[in-house]
Amino acid sequence: MVSKRKRFWLIAISAFVVYAGVTGFLVVRRLHAIDLVREGLALAKSQKHEQAIAKLDEALAVESRLLAAQYGKAASLRALGKLEEARRLYESILELMSKSDRVPALLGDVCCEMRDGLWAEHYYELALERTKNKGVKASVHQGWGGLEYRCHNYNDAIKHFSKVLRYAPDDPGTLCARARAYLCLNKPKKALRDCEASIEADPEFVAAYFLKGASLDRLGKTEEALYNYWAFVGSASSYHPDMDAVRTRLSSQPAVPGAGAH
Repeated sequence: MVSKRKRFWLIAISAFVVYAGVTGFLVVRRLHAIDLVREGLALAKSQKHEQAIAKLDEALAVESRLLAAQYGKAASLRALGKLEEARRLYESILELMSKSDRVPALLGDVCCEMRDGLWAEHYYELALERTKNKGVKASVHQGWGGLEYRCHNYNDAIKHFSKVLRYAPDDPGTLCARARAYLCLNKPKKALRDCEASIEADPEFVAAYFLKGASLDRLGKTEEALYNYWAFVGSASSYHPDMDAVRTRLSSQPAVPGAGAH
């Protein structure tokens, strides 16, 4: 007969073996899921978003609450223009991260792209309530300013872009965004200051030359305006969203000596 003491140890050892086996299986399973996430994020970084989503779905099938996989999938869905799906996924992430400041900011951006202004404002406000991070604040005001601009609320857009510039005073994109809003309000002098600051910060940010030309045009400085338009044409891609407007403006104008030089 097996003594009580031996029986106890046999049971204990058996339980430990089972526990170790189960634990080992779960560890291997999680490591496999993490590898899938890494592969998925690498694919997303290479702009292979369909493949990235498939790989991240594999990871989520192994472990459904992997936040990195959910984030990556939502970003790829957004990149593919599948905004409703991206929004739903970000909302499910927000339920898991109820104190997050970045997720509401991302949701605000997605709602902006969906032209859902009310929900965009709701999520932006939520992000600002929760965050002390300057980067998050700048991102929120950047998105919110873009929303107000598209809604033709140019004064409000300027307020938000100005808040971004508190945190990143030399950001050429924000300077140009504010310059566009100033031009819409027929304030070319203020627009010109922003364009010049943008060019000083980054001479390769070509939109600044178009906007500087438009500002100078409004101020009656035609020759200087033309010089900047040609500088834009000489540097910008033919697919740049401002290219058609510049070509229309230049259609009846001669080239300026030294055109294209910065």
